[in-house]
Amino acid sequence: MPETLGQSVPRKIFFASPAAATHLYQRHQALAECMTRSGHEVMFLNPLLSGGWSRADEQTSEGMHVITCRVPFRAARLPALQKLVGMWVVRLLLRPRSIAPRSSLLWIADPSNAFLERLPWNRILYDRCDRHGTFHGQNPEVWREYESHLYKNASIVFAS
Repeated sequence: MPETLGQSVPRKIFFASPAAATHLYQRHQALAECMTRSGHEVMFLNPLLSGGWSRADEQTSEGMHVITCRVPFRAARLPALQKLVGMWVVRLLLRPRSIAPRSSLLWIADPSNAFLERLPWNRILYDRCDRHGTFHGQNPEVWREYESHLYKNASIVFAS
């Protein structure tokens, strides 16, 4: 019998969101809450902040853990520099009390966080929720590069 998505989703979900948990309530927050209500543990990574070096963790509800990382700079427009940012973020995430990639699903909705796919996740879900690269000030080539990695490595890709 084929696996359904519900049966195959690991209990732990690491969600790299394009919108902060406390910002305008939209589908990202609603889906994360829905997953916690169905018994999953969600680690919700807020969009990266620049101008520092820190990690803040907050348990916001049963099953929902929000992580905010601050790095020296963000470089979404420059993939080579974004890889460096990614190395910093991974170092912050893998500190004690952190994520367990092998037993977690990576749910990624911000392609500039594609660097996270290098960790040994149980599964990767790419939530292509927006037309990244088409927004004002974005270079479509850069976003295509991020997405090409996600398309190659994701267990499932869905668009809404």
